[in-house]
Amino acid sequence: MDPHRIYASAWVIVVYLLRATRSSSGANCKCPKIPQKEFTLPEDGFFDINKTYRYRCIQGYVRKAGESNFIKCEGINGVCQWTRSRFKCIPDPKYKPQPTTTSSLVMRSLCCLQ
Repeated sequence: MDPHRIYASAWVIVVYLLRATRSSSGANCKCPKIPQKEFTLPEDGFFDINKTYRYRCIQGYVRKAGESNFIKCEGINGVCQWTRSRFKCIPDPKYKPQPTTTSSLVMRSLCCLQ
């Protein structure tokens, strides 16, 4: 038997096995919608495997100290899913909402009466 033919056949088998292994690890899948956390900005779309997402708190809230705001899309047993996250947004003690003055409320109501 021709040695080049044997090597070519072995090469085809190796490539096939590597592709099968990559596919079974979830390399071609996308994670589902990002799990929504309370007081975070919503995010639509799907993310590729091994991509990370950073949660962001809405105005007036901050990340709870000691909790990571990252989650990662991982392929586990051929299924793409997000890593677990204990991330939490808590009220920002430094946040002061902009006060509405009585005069601005009166001006707004007067403008609409005309």
